[in-house]
Amino acid sequence: MLNKLIDKLSDALGIDEKENETTSVSGDKPKLYALIVGINQYHVISHLTGCVNDATFWKNYLESDLIKSRFDVDVLPLFDAKATKANIVKGFQEHLTQAGAGDTAFFFFAGHGAQEKAHPAFYASEPDRKLEILICDDPHRNPLQILKSGEDLADKELRWLISQVAKNNPHIVTIFDCCHSGDNTRYMISAETTDEEATRQLRSTSSREGDLKEQREWNRFIFSKHFQPEDIEASSLSALMPEGDHVQLSACRSREPAKENRRMRRGYFTLAMERVLKRNAANPISYYDLMVQVKQLIRNLSDRRVDQIPQYHFKSRGGNAAYGSFLSGKPSTSVINRQVFWDKTDQVWKLRAGAIDGIIQGGNSPSVVKFTHEEQSYIAQIKELKLQESVLDFAIDPPQGFNYKAKVEPTYAKPLRIAIKGNDTEGLTAFTSFIEQAQIRSLYAGYLHFVSENEAYDYAIHANKSGVLEPKELSIIRNGEEHPLTRQSYGYDDAACRDMLSDLKQIAQWEFLKRLHNTKSVLNQQKPIDVELIIPNVSTGDWEVHPMTNEPFSIRLDDIINPRSEAKLKVQLRNESGKTYHVALLYLSEYFEVYPELLEQGVWEFLGNHEPVQAIGGDAFTSKITDRVRGFNLESWTERFLLIASTDPFAVAPYKMEELPEAIIPGMRGDEGDGNRGSMSFGRKSDTPTSDHDWYTQLIEVNITNPYFKAGLNS
Repeated sequence: MLNKLIDKLSDALGIDEKENETTSVSGDKPKLYALIVGINQYHVISHLTGCVNDATFWKNYLESDLIKSRFDVDVLPLFDAKATKANIVKGFQEHLTQAGAGDTAFFFFAGHGAQEKAHPAFYASEPDRKLEILICDDPHRNPLQILKSGEDLADKELRWLISQVAKNNPHIVTIFDCCHSGDNTRYMISAETTDEEATRQLRSTSSREGDLKEQREWNRFIFSKHFQPEDIEASSLSALMPEGDHVQLSACRSREPAKENRRMRRGYFTLAMERVLKRNAANPISYYDLMVQVKQLIRNLSDRRVDQIPQYHFKSRGGNAAYGSFLSGKPSTSVINRQVFWDKTDQVWKLRAGAIDGIIQGGNSPSVVKFTHEEQSYIAQIKELKLQESVLDFAIDPPQGFNYKAKVEPTYAKPLRIAIKGNDTEGLTAFTSFIEQAQIRSLYAGYLHFVSENEAYDYAIHANKSGVLEPKELSIIRNGEEHPLTRQSYGYDDAACRDMLSDLKQIAQWEFLKRLHNTKSVLNQQKPIDVELIIPNVSTGDWEVHPMTNEPFSIRLDDIINPRSEAKLKVQLRNESGKTYHVALLYLSEYFEVYPELLEQGVWEFLGNHEPVQAIGGDAFTSKITDRVRGFNLESWTERFLLIASTDPFAVAPYKMEELPEAIIPGMRGDEGDGNRGSMSFGRKSDTPTSDHDWYTQLIEVNITNPYFKAGLNS
């Protein structure tokens, strides 16, 4: 019966189903430890209808032959009266902590959600001064003290528990089908909902709907015995409570309800996930593809008042978790798919990619969308370009009711110009021959444009017959510089050429983000988000605020005052426009790394006239001098941040890139991994009307002097 209801829902959404055969994996299997919580029958608090069904789906799914062919599965279910705070905490500490390296720890929660007043110790990381909480069941809860906090699981407690599980280095997956779940917490029935739909919001007979719960005393936090509020001020939240690497998939944004269907007794978010997983059973699906398809399903329900926007958050500095396979985190067989779909709400065809992905509208080389369906080819032009989405114009419309995976060419409006130069003809010939192969050209088409040495160029491949590693080496240099930017090659063979090409492609992607700019934006002139750099005064040590402009900011290091040759700085954002923007802050390192989640959840829904928001929860960045800066006697180095502000929601997790291998430096050559990489460690406006779909960027550059620089030494 349930499958028929799911199929009926899918038909209403206009989604084509294609069943697939499952495959098994041979050899030793990793373990999957799951803690699954679903609460319908609350004591005192109003009941829900679909949470236990949602939780039961996940239990059955994880215990299915499909998943058991890949994992040894151990599921701990906590339903209704068993889902107390004490039992959930115990489930984390005694069950999920069994997961080790190569294993998976899985947590699912469906139930009531709410917010409580934040303890002052967390004001720096919670600008709205609220904590999101999961409402646990408690048979002893006093109905007259429903707004008292402590019996429920706060988001900071979840962070603490996840950090304990993360110590053993498993892959951690958390899923929340509940209200406020973008920040880890479901509303219950609103007076505006229909008999068919309900939201999962805390409501009791003795409280107003949506009341903010009281601030809890410090000793009611599960981590209160490990550190005190004053310890956070003396150190930092991230030092005392590091955020463990994990994936978080959530039903909605932090200020939205997560809706359920009363008749089906299911939450729409879990229904959508079930549907997508069913359609992609044959091969592992990446988190990115999973959430793209789930978002589409949820969006197509908007005519039925399902207005939630699912969210995903990745905490990882090892690999791009967005493209990891669901449940294992391993690279998926499907990379970024440029998805074409029919938007029932706007009644237009859309491409799930936009300006931030290098899509081009108009000009000499506009992006063209191509795909084939049932032996019929379809071609579309870009009709309207947004930050992360594009409206398409087809000559012949494809059939509705399908998701299409399309080729989009070219990739970037301005490919990186690359020269091939150096003192060794053999190396120049080897690399030139390599990139002229047809199958190799497809690897960099749209990213790189190779030019002659006499033409203007951005970067160059340099062939050196007297290299650092061995007599023949290739390296990458920037125009106007002479020093390698990344690890040099060992010789001129195909493997060496391929490594150089791979590094150049990442540099092109890094440069594209650095130069990202919306020429049609009204917000470019207004710049409603103020950016402030906060640095300590070298004499007094007091933190000083410096408003940032489009010009680079310079910090001079005094080697006597600062013997460790490092700069401390904080980045703060203000929104005094009175309007709400979606804001992200990306870190772009000198080693061509892109770290997109300096703000909580990656993209912050920044309310107008709100408290300032600081990157990494108010902790200071530490920028250290690198071996490259010292070894090559460079006068300075640059730290870069990219602000992206949009009127529409967007995601930044897919744009994460790991740093490239560092160059080997003469006189500082050591074993693999030795040396000091340096760089960062994460220890009112005009009211001019704006477009409905507007966005802008601001590049923040901080130049830091090298106190060891010796003028004239390089010459």
